[in-house]
Amino acid sequence: MGLDMRDVKEKRSNRNNIRVSGIGIEWRPDKGVCTFEKLPVAMMWVDTTLAGVMSGVQAMVGTERFLLALQSQGRKSVEEDWKVISAFPDFREGFRAISNIAAVAGWGRWSLLHIDDKKKECRFSVADSWEAPVIAPVALIGGPVSEGVGRVLGQRDAGGENGRLLF
Repeated sequence: MGLDMRDVKEKRSNRNNIRVSGIGIEWRPDKGVCTFEKLPVAMMWVDTTLAGVMSGVQAMVGTERFLLALQSQGRKSVEEDWKVISAFPDFREGFRAISNIAAVAGWGRWSLLHIDDKKKECRFSVADSWEAPVIAPVALIGGPVSEGVGRVLGQRDAGGENGRLLF
């Protein structure tokens, strides 16, 4: 599965932006920059580049610290994610919006399985994310505690509701 540069040259487009499921993605090849809803992003191959970075970090700090760092850093992004969710009148609608963003960005398919408004709890699943195939082998465990899990765990708490998300 190699990249044939002859095909790339033949299929090159002058278009530098697209919308995918309502999300704006723009490339600036002259500067080597890509943005996702005007925020800078770095695209990389999951099986080689991303797995290599994760493996290097895990080798330096050990499995336990590696997993704790992923969870901790994931939780730090909760405030920005909560801005998306809380922009909607209903948690379900907000969760659909953040799920769409996650899917377009390659974080998998997020599904809200159950919600209890009285207890301020919900249960969700994540399928087809890059995390399981990359993090689990690096961490040498079956069920990783990872950045995405850390991020989503705090969603209801970030809104001041002291709720829990169960997974």
